Amino acid sequence: MVFQHDTIQNKYSSFYNGKIEATNKYNALLHFAVVFFVITFIAYLFRHTHVHFHVIIEFISIAIGWSAFLLVWNTTSIVKNSAILFIGIAYFFIGIINFSHAISYPGIEIIPDVNANVSTQLRIAGRAMEACSLLYISFILNKRIIPYIVLFIYTCITALGIITIFVWPVFPACYVENAGHTSFNNISECIICIIFLVASYCLWKNRNSFEHNLMMLLQGMIYLSLLSEIAFILYHDFYDINNHIGYYFNFFTIYLLYYAILQYGLNRPYFKLLHKFEDVTHALEYVKSQQDLILDHQSDYIILQNNKGTILWINQAACELVGLAKEEIIGKQYYELWCKDQRDVTECLVEKTTKSGKIESGTINTPDGKILDIRSCPIFDHEGEITQILNVARDITEETHNEQRYSYVLSTAIDGLWVINMKGIIL
Repeated sequence: MVFQHDTIQNKYSSFYNGKIEATNKYNALLHFAVVFFVITFIAYLFRHTHVHFHVIIEFISIAIGWSAFLLVWNTTSIVKNSAILFIGIAYFFIGIINFSHAISYPGIEIIPDVNANVSTQLRIAGRAMEACSLLYISFILNKRIIPYIVLFIYTCITALGIITIFVWPVFPACYVENAGHTSFNNISECIICIIFLVASYCLWKNRNSFEHNLMMLLQGMIYLSLLSEIAFILYHDFYDINNHIGYYFNFFTIYLLYYAILQYGLNRPYFKLLHKFEDVTHALEYVKSQQDLILDHQSDYIILQNNKGTILWINQAACELVGLAKEEIIGKQYYELWCKDQRDVTECLVEKTTKSGKIESGTINTPDGKILDIRSCPIFDHEGEITQILNVARDITEETHNEQRYSYVLSTAIDGLWVINMKGIIL
């Protein structure tokens, strides 16, 4: 029987895994179509003006990053993957810095008295935060993180970065008009590239701690970020083609983040919860079938009823005793089996059990002349109320008749008979 149950569970697991794979393929096709449409639309805008291209692609990337954060933050009770939870929070603050970078971009003129240096400083700060966040993932694997602490730390780091650029301008210059990028900017970008490579190596080293598909998504994010950073290193002015390519790679990085969180922060946990629920349901059905099998082979008559007297379950021996099938008995009132009519209900043993709340025992004579020894056991809920009664009956007809015959023989015997104990006392 155990082998058969395991086989059923394996078949169900195969069905479940197949359902997930089918869903993932459908989602992947749908996401590809959306990304293709967005990229086509942005490419069309790029034909007219660089500023519009920059604003649209930056704001879409920021919106996707913030959406990913909202998904993670509102499902912290479900998301058990520390990497997904951490990276979702990190990209919310990366999005804040990128938003500041976007509205301070040359030609936007939303923030007064800013120049290309401020925009470049914000980009470097955002990229450094992104690289360090991706690297830190490898150090929190299989560890529990506290979301509010991560949120507080990133709030402090983000506030410090913005303050050192806008309020207390001590952040090193990254761009000089008519001279281009500074040495600090170039060195910082090289260091950021190295951090991306180290992050990729650390993830690969800990690949056994990830699901394969999640591992590939995170590696894809890292390498797209690396390519984006290389493109930013190669561009010479804000209207260089390498600058646009860098933003394209950055867009795909954020999109992979969103897809990873959607799949492993929402879809997979819900599917797993559903799988566990179905597993428990199958296990309960299996236990019930085994219970029925065991109890049906008992010679005692076993009947389970609710506190209203309605029969909920009956074993095969009891069915044979009353000459009815299980389907015909379940749902009937208990007194219909043993009591002659409605007026005798108060004399039924189960009524005594219901009133006393204790185990009651006694004998019942069935319509066909059998004598049953019955024990009725009350079953209580967590509030102490009787919800069900378990009745176990044993046929003592032959024993009772034998006792009566022996009693008759002894009472009519000519010879004197008595019983004494070991001390000679007459019993």
